Formats: sequence, C-alpha cells, structure tokens
Amino acid sequence: QALIDYCTALMAFEEPEQFRLLFLDKKNKLIADEAQQKGTVDHTPVYPREVVKRALTLNATAIIMVHNHPSGDPAPSRADIDMTKKVKEALEAVGLVLHDHVVIGRGRHVSFRQDGLLCRSTAQIIYSWLLCGSAGGSKRENSLYQRDHFTVSGFRR
Repeated sequence: QALIDYCTALMAFEEPEQFRLLFLDKKNKLIADEAQQKGTVDHTPVYPREVVKRALTLNATAIIMVHNHPSGDPAPSRADIDMTKKVKEALEAVGLVLHDHVVIGRGRHVSFRQDGLLCRSTAQIIYSWLLCGSAGGSKRENSLYQRDHFTVSGFRR
C-alpha cells in the first residue's frame, strides 16, 4: 500500500502522462525512483532497451514500472499491455525481474500483477506442467511466489 500511496501522491493529478521506474536491489529495497518519460495526455513512449540499460547501470535486480492516466481511468490499454510484455521479455533476457506495472488514476489504480496481466511466460507454464503434471504450479512454486511478494517502503523524493 505504501507504493500505491506514494505513486498516487506523486502522479495522480499530473496532466501529461508520466512513466516512472522504481529500481530495486536483491532485497527489494529501493535504489532509485526515476521519471523515465513524459508524454502527451494519452501516450508516453517507453523503450525496453533504455529500461534495461538504466537498470544495469544502477545494478538493480528488479524494477517496478508506474505510469499515470491523466483521464483518471487506470484501465490499461492494449498498448500498455503490449509494452509491458516487451519490457518484461527484455529484462528477463539479462536476468532482471519486472515485479509489477502499476497504472495510477484518480483515486484508483491497476496492478498488472494483481490483475493477472503479468503472468508467467508460456515456457514457465510448460516447464511447470512437465515438472508437476499441471500448469497450476507446485506447492514449492506457490510458496516461492508468496515469499517473493514484497512491500516497498521508505520512499524518498
């Protein structure tokens, strides 16, 4: 909730769409919070290569992406979903993790992770099925996910 409160206070009423990256270390502690791009009233360009480059420069092991919708409606667009998939794939290619992509509206937000939009890859599902006999995952896999679920606190502006 601290993450949502922080991002809402920072971005909910910004007029141009703004895209921020929160860079995390191995213990999910905040390394940096940076505005990556500012866009128009309904679009902000995001370049997966630049996201990966900055994460590697900061020695981050994971990131959280956050952007606002100036309209106030946090429902992700098809472009938001597609861009998130591309960034996630680029990060995974170099061993980094995308923990979440949060869209901030006015008084509401959408978490890609909570809404199932940040799913496991097809390869992970197939591997799980081969290993466990189902795509649902093992008890061990589920406990690892719960252990890795985190809270980011201690934000400084």
